[in-house]
Amino acid sequence: MARAWPTMTGTEQAVAAHYTTGALFEKIVEGLVAQGKDLTSLRPDDLVPAEHFHTGGKLATDRLLDNMRLAAGAQLLDIGCGIGGVARAAAVQYDARVFGVDLTPEFVETATALSAAVGLSDRTRFMTGSALDLPVDSGAFDAAVMVHVGMNIADKSRLFAQAFAALKPGGLFGVFDTMLAPLAEDLAYPVPWAETPETSFPESPEVYREAAAEAGFLPVSEVDYSVGLGDDRVATVPVNTDQPLGPFLMMGHTAAQKLRNHRANLSAGRVSPVEMIFRR
Repeated sequence: MARAWPTMTGTEQAVAAHYTTGALFEKIVEGLVAQGKDLTSLRPDDLVPAEHFHTGGKLATDRLLDNMRLAAGAQLLDIGCGIGGVARAAAVQYDARVFGVDLTPEFVETATALSAAVGLSDRTRFMTGSALDLPVDSGAFDAAVMVHVGMNIADKSRLFAQAFAALKPGGLFGVFDTMLAPLAEDLAYPVPWAETPETSFPESPEVYREAAAEAGFLPVSEVDYSVGLGDDRVATVPVNTDQPLGPFLMMGHTAAQKLRNHRANLSAGRVSPVEMIFRR
């Protein structure tokens, strides 16, 4: 299923560097200990506060997976898997077999270690790789997800083409990204996915729709969580970094500023958290 992949492009190297903080697994372990968790008997739920690195956290993950109606035991591809929060949720809730791909070696190493710590190594596997050159066989997956990844990828057409190729006929592709809203205002930086605009490529929902159609996908559903069509908690961005565990551990020393800016961008209507589901 997996194969080797080429050297990262300059932009990909910059994106991976942005997400690399150093000793991430150790920091998460420290947070778990601070919360009084027994490291010899960790459960998947113990990781929830830290592992869902996207707007809306675990609630948004659950909404996406529920809306995709994954079949039990599905082979799922997680594009831009981060430290494995979405993958483990799918494994626990749907008994999915998940293969996660991410640019950032530290994320992949941490995802692998966390799955081992909660007994999910048999259902989740992770590999360093690019969403624009997925290290997987064609037609290998029943479904694919991509959660808060497209903002770091300029070539949406190639991104969707790669996802399309990885899926079996009829397979679903679930996307949950921060997308540009109609308000024509520059974003406040830094944000969780980028320090500066040079590695930030958010686009409007229309660009996603066009890339999906070009790849051959058919639309299934779309929800903009900023306009009250779903649970408005999906659009929330907590900014408290004074706690043992949280996605802020993956954001470096500017974490608080990134979270404040992201919340401000959402509140001002510059961006929206949008979920889209497509069918191959």
